[in-house]
Amino acid sequence: MANDGVHDPVNTGRRRFLTATTAVVGAVGVGFTAVPFIKSWNPSARAKLAGAPVVADISALQEGQRLIVEWRGQPIWIVKRSKAILDALHGLDGRLKDPESGEKDQQPEYVLKQNPELRSIKPEISVLVGLCTHLGCSPEMVGEIRPEPYDPQWKGGYFCPCHKSRFDMSGRVFKDVPAPINLKVPAHHYQDDNTIIIGVDPRTATGVADWVNARAPGLMPIYRKHVSEYYAPKNFNIWYYFGSLALLVLVNQIVTGIFLTMHYKTNAAEAFASIEYIMRDVEWGWLIRYMHSTGASLFFIVVYLHMFRGLLYGSYQKPRELVWILGMLIYLVLMAEAFMGYVLPWGQMSFWGAKVIISLFGAIPVIGNGLTEWIMGDYLPSDATLNRFFALHVIALPLVLLLLVVLHLGALHEVGSNNPDGVEIKKGPKGNRWSPNAPTDGIPFHPYYTLKDGVGAGFLLIIAAFIIFFAPAFGGLFLEHDNFTEANRLVTPEHIKPVWYYTPYYAMLRVVPNKLGGVIVMFSAIAILFLVPWLDRAKVKSYRYRGWLSRGLLGMFVVCFAWLMVIGSGPGTDAHETYVGRVLTFLYFAFFITMPIWTRLDKTKPRWMVRLALAAALMLGSTLAMAAEGGTKLLQAGNDLGDRASLQRGAQLYMNYCSGCHALKYLRYSRMGEDLGLSEEEVMNNLNFTGSAVGDPVPVAMPKEQAEKWFGKMPPDLSLISRVRGSDWIYTYLKSFYLDSSRPLGWNNALFANASMPNPLWEMQGLQHAVHGKAEAPGMDPPVTGLRIESPGSVDAGQYDQAVRDITNFLEYAGEPAALKRQQLGVWVILFLALLTFLVYLLKKEYWKDVH
Repeated sequence: MANDGVHDPVNTGRRRFLTATTAVVGAVGVGFTAVPFIKSWNPSARAKLAGAPVVADISALQEGQRLIVEWRGQPIWIVKRSKAILDALHGLDGRLKDPESGEKDQQPEYVLKQNPELRSIKPEISVLVGLCTHLGCSPEMVGEIRPEPYDPQWKGGYFCPCHKSRFDMSGRVFKDVPAPINLKVPAHHYQDDNTIIIGVDPRTATGVADWVNARAPGLMPIYRKHVSEYYAPKNFNIWYYFGSLALLVLVNQIVTGIFLTMHYKTNAAEAFASIEYIMRDVEWGWLIRYMHSTGASLFFIVVYLHMFRGLLYGSYQKPRELVWILGMLIYLVLMAEAFMGYVLPWGQMSFWGAKVIISLFGAIPVIGNGLTEWIMGDYLPSDATLNRFFALHVIALPLVLLLLVVLHLGALHEVGSNNPDGVEIKKGPKGNRWSPNAPTDGIPFHPYYTLKDGVGAGFLLIIAAFIIFFAPAFGGLFLEHDNFTEANRLVTPEHIKPVWYYTPYYAMLRVVPNKLGGVIVMFSAIAILFLVPWLDRAKVKSYRYRGWLSRGLLGMFVVCFAWLMVIGSGPGTDAHETYVGRVLTFLYFAFFITMPIWTRLDKTKPRWMVRLALAAALMLGSTLAMAAEGGTKLLQAGNDLGDRASLQRGAQLYMNYCSGCHALKYLRYSRMGEDLGLSEEEVMNNLNFTGSAVGDPVPVAMPKEQAEKWFGKMPPDLSLISRVRGSDWIYTYLKSFYLDSSRPLGWNNALFANASMPNPLWEMQGLQHAVHGKAEAPGMDPPVTGLRIESPGSVDAGQYDQAVRDITNFLEYAGEPAALKRQQLGVWVILFLALLTFLVYLLKKEYWKDVH
């Protein structure tokens, strides 16, 4: 071609710009690269920690004694001088090089104000750096007033044997010795009468702790006793996380509970709606509610693990019986607190769970019925029940719980913490790098265990965040599906059961045929836990050092408790399961009742006990597997809440085919338009057929009288149908209608037999018929084994399937409009918590270098 030999002219301006930009970016990169190498010359983290202020407790210091602490790698001498020593200082001025302490660098100015001879803030307490000013040796303290070979007129002081330097009891140097100047007085101040802070000048001690201490002197001793100077064993393991994690969850419950009460309505007519208002209309209300509901279950998880740790390491034995009793009282109050909170949402399971549990008191002879009505304030759970449960849940029981927690911690810190070895560190030798009076094998709770517990808290927060943002109902364990339906005293749920953390005791109640007997067994199962400190007669606290008998029986107990939890969660209709439940209940009580016997026979090692525990564990696994089987197989909807086009189509189909009978009374048009990417005009023109305002919820078009005429009652609201039934159930249900001339409306459903509604989408799907199998017995209806389309509808099978998926997708959105936002935010929250936990771990690792 003609242009083959023609080249573009050189753009020198662009080349210069790129060269300069590359050089600048490269220089910045070199600068940032150099930062780590330059900073590596800075004092290390350990060196900085060594230079931090040191707290010295002088409460046990007697006259003539010396307390030595380390600060910045130097020994700091704290000496309590007697009156005789103080009097002797006055006559030494003529023998000293610098009696008035003229060398300003050797002491802070404030120690000379009272008396230059004393060089101290308090006359009787001397604080000196214990290094000779000649060559840095450590002089000997010779505190008695008596003649010495090196000084016949010795009045007490410090003598350096290396080169015979001498100092008086204020650290002032004598004449005619190699040491040139007085001993150094470090910066220090008194936090209180018994505490000296080394390394902090009182003129600059303006931190928060100092500000608080100046105004409330009693708080700092409490902080030191229970945090900074509470010495815990070095060998705490992962089982010791759960006590502090329980405190973390308690704080979460209190804070989130306060915000929930700001929007909750305490009457039966509005309670359920107020929960949906919090979830949908209050900004971030869904997050606060999920934090509270998830926190309730996590509370019991960490408490159960904490209790198990107490059993495992014998933390209930002398002298910690009171600690165990207070802990059990916390557990009891926590159960009452959680039960009353469970009633407040006023869903189906809340109402019927309250009715069943409260009715248990009716089994008490003579006073039972009256007591039941007194607790409820009515013949059935009602406004009166809700109001008093709200008051107890929000005010009374939290106050009791906080009081018990304070007493529990106070009792624990009075006797000291147990440890995996079950060895009392308080009875061991005294003195460690932090305090001469503390246990040798103890370390300060802060900062060592606060940081270590911080790592555990980070992992718990990550787990909690995963549940909150991706599985808030947790398969119906944390938020039961039936509780997404408003309470109806005329319709009983198919299976009434409590929340998972009550199910072991509920299983015991249910397997006893007699109601009163079941109540006694249930409450006895809790009460017997209080007696454990007196039932265990073992000489060794920790199961770590017990024989196979104790270990095997403890394993059997754990399996029994977990298995009872599974049984209590089931419908309770299986006779075999009832029999197993009775055996497990017997073994539960046998564990405690026979404890005084087998804890004394601990030297034997009967392997059959271990085999029994393993067999029980295998039986538990089989039970869980059986519980997971059965039921109608549902089709997979495959919803995608991020597919706005599908949601828009689903909304249009819902309005055209479903809104005539069903309302979405918890979903507002305005919220729907905002989430689905529709303008207000598009919403009002295409989705609003009732003349409602844009801020109104989606109503039902059918009048109530007509609905009752056709169906006998008002069709259910579908705002929460996906949360009650699940998306796969809705999808399968909408595809399972078939013609049935025996039904009043001519339709039946293979998934939900004897459904009282017709197929709303039959024109699109066509006429579907059932394929029946062989009846199982004479007189029984033959089962539906399949479905087939005999008359095609207005769309083909693929288009109909997409339409059903779109409606299902929309109903899942209607059940929880914030679900997509929740999941998207959850990714970032978990990443942040993971980073924070990693940083806390690095900080903990740095501090624990001191211990290891």
